Amino acid sequence: MAIPPIFWLILFIQYALPLVVLVGPSVLAARNCPAKIYLIFIKSFIFLLLVNLATTFSGVVLFAQRPPSSMNDILIGIIACAGFVSLPVFLQSLVRTYKADFKIFGPTPEQKQEQNPLLELDEKIKVLHHKLLNINIACLVTFIVLLIAIYFLSNLAPQITVFSILLFPLVSLIFFMMLFKAVWFRLKPNVTSEHLETLTASVIESASLIGLPPPQAFVIPPMATVPYNCLAHPKGLYISSLMLQDFPEEERKFIICHELAHIKLGHIKVRQTLRSIYIILLVLSVACMKLFPDAFWWTIGFVVTLILFTKVYVNSLYPRHEFEADALAVKVMANPQAAASCLNRLSVNSAFPKLMELDTPTHPSISKRIVAMSTLQED
Repeated sequence: MAIPPIFWLILFIQYALPLVVLVGPSVLAARNCPAKIYLIFIKSFIFLLLVNLATTFSGVVLFAQRPPSSMNDILIGIIACAGFVSLPVFLQSLVRTYKADFKIFGPTPEQKQEQNPLLELDEKIKVLHHKLLNINIACLVTFIVLLIAIYFLSNLAPQITVFSILLFPLVSLIFFMMLFKAVWFRLKPNVTSEHLETLTASVIESASLIGLPPPQAFVIPPMATVPYNCLAHPKGLYISSLMLQDFPEEERKFIICHELAHIKLGHIKVRQTLRSIYIILLVLSVACMKLFPDAFWWTIGFVVTLILFTKVYVNSLYPRHEFEADALAVKVMANPQAAASCLNRLSVNSAFPKLMELDTPTHPSISKRIVAMSTLQED
């Protein structure tokens, strides 16, 4: 049976989209693309991912309907399956190497003069770039090797079903998503830090103002892209040593109150739930294809719709969380000037100060947050 022409078109889309994701940021950075346009391009990656998944499912269905009659057919099936995992891998690691991002969103010469000279952002970005590039290559090679192995370990079975083809890539994708999150957000607190005692006292004081049991405080090394980083986590409150060293007391107090506000208002639990939904949807897609093989396309449509709904929900939810946390922090500390000064300092000393002035899916711009806090003061 001849391979239908639509299959070759689908195969082309599968590999063209990862190439766009891989090359696009570098091309735009080389052309000095405006930061706002570049951010729109980055946001489009979720749409490209869905297109990639849809075309891959279509290709697998077409391939599964014709039992492989030769080694060439089997190799085409392997290529089709490998296309399924290519774009998610690129999206999660290679695109986030920050090389092009740093050129677009990085500090201007004037902003570099204002930055802490000890940050050495340029060198840190290069190191991060190479580390993530190596992780990405390792993941991609592992995917391809495992996909080839599953064919040969099954003794080149003459009958290949949609479920048998998609099960392994989906499970592998879920595993690597969880692995990536574990590596990327791995927290290594410094239990012997000279700042730990001061931080613990500040957290206890701020927690009493907000009306929250004080969580455990941790001092962590500064991240390359966010040297002055602070985040609330179910395990406690994490603040970089550089922030504790460089920020005035009142500005540190705002940061601590802001993160504690996320805990008080239930934002952390909501965000964890939403992040889990993506993995759960992938698991459901596998189960539905097994349980309801005759409703394959309805299943895929349902899953894609849920993913889109969740993405839209996140885009509206996360910025609102930031405004709410700012409002509560300003209310309890009654010092909006220190809060605004803190946000400005975060912006200037970020690896991406231009990005701080744009609305992202997780954070509104610094200027909008400052305006919102000034409005609270007037009220």
